[in-house]
Amino acid sequence: MRHISTFYAIALAVPALTTAQTAGNPIWPVQAGSRVRILSPVLGDERQTVTVVSSTSDALVYRQNSQAAPQKLSSGAITHMEISTGTRAHKAKGALIGLLAGAAVGGIIGYATWQRPTCKDPNNSFGCIAIDFGPGGDAAFAGALGGIVGTLVGALVGIHSTDTWLPVTAAPQPATNAGH
Repeated sequence: MRHISTFYAIALAVPALTTAQTAGNPIWPVQAGSRVRILSPVLGDERQTVTVVSSTSDALVYRQNSQAAPQKLSSGAITHMEISTGTRAHKAKGALIGLLAGAAVGGIIGYATWQRPTCKDPNNSFGCIAIDFGPGGDAAFAGALGGIVGTLVGALVGIHSTDTWLPVTAAPQPATNAGH
């Protein structure tokens, strides 16, 4: 009975903990020095990754790279903007995927290629030495070997760092005196 109540306590606490750890969306204006991705018809139909020089309620000043001159873009011309919250590598995820894929492929190959051992040379002075664990044993050995190789390959692939992006809450549009 005690284990059931512990299970329920954990099940109820996990959603509360995960929502407490998520950060809210950044709000306009964006801090100087931030890396952002901008989608704007002025810049073309692809997202542009830039560094913010400054931002006000009606404009964003940015640089394409560290050597480029600052450029100004009206906040009304920005259709979508995301801010980088940092880069991270995915080594553990890559290693886990590689482990599972390598073990599965290795196990299937080991099972499929198993053959019953035979003594080719009965005149051999050492006799016929054959240790056979059957198709399951070969599958386990090949699966372990494939898992090791897959883990290494997956970790190497996961070293590549990627940005984590959060959408920025839309910039406030300048007030207009319509009808006055």
